[in-house]
Amino acid sequence: MRDNFTAKTIETLRLRVAEKCSNPSCRAPTSAPSPDPLKRLSGGRAAHITAAAPLGARYDANLSPEQRMDISNGIWLCMSCAWKIDSNAQLYSVDLLHEWKTRAEFSASNEWCKSSIAQGGWNTGEELQKARKFISQFSILQQAMFYQSYREGSRLPRDCFNHLQWLRNSLCPQFWNNRNELWSFNPDIRAKQEYIIFLLHHLMARLQIQGWVEERCFSGNLDMVYPRQNYILSAGEKALVNTNLESMFELLNEMESFRAALDH
Repeated sequence: MRDNFTAKTIETLRLRVAEKCSNPSCRAPTSAPSPDPLKRLSGGRAAHITAAAPLGARYDANLSPEQRMDISNGIWLCMSCAWKIDSNAQLYSVDLLHEWKTRAEFSASNEWCKSSIAQGGWNTGEELQKARKFISQFSILQQAMFYQSYREGSRLPRDCFNHLQWLRNSLCPQFWNNRNELWSFNPDIRAKQEYIIFLLHHLMARLQIQGWVEERCFSGNLDMVYPRQNYILSAGEKALVNTNLESMFELLNEMESFRAALDH
């Protein structure tokens, strides 16, 4: 038996994010006018953060039916994103979905009763230049993805390791604001920038940076090497490897789609 949300809970989840998808890379409106003037089209869904029934994504047997039905266990998403989070529960974790929900509600609060930035209120050429420069800062992640595997003796070039840490620190909330030279005043560009930053911080939080040690490789360059282990990776450790790599792929895919959009 499924512990479904009540109609009131569904409506509240929808309205608390201004009827937009809570995925920060999507934020698609989930409501539109129907051809019938008395009806509307709905493309959203109140998704469970922890599943409503056994065998569902992120199911937690320790929760009571009341807790599963509670609004705190719900997130409003478009249909596409609702399907996506349930198709990969490792990548879309409970903590990540709560973060999405918090960010979406915060954005809705900030936008409430405020006009949006007028189209053309910025220099398009300058904003595209900022966006391309922003993307170029992440190019080294493509190199990192081929090294980062958490297997015995895996190597990560020292300059790549340093750049990942520098990116994380330079794009933390206290430095990412309208005084940053790469901050875009175009809301569509900035939404992409902020989601890429969000993915970067999410990835770095999952990487066991303290597990790497410095070692000089045969070419004389300094590499970061994941220490040799005397045991086979457990199922949990293998899951962590896969989750880290999937996070990296998601970040790279988001950057590539951003780059492609800029080139049109």
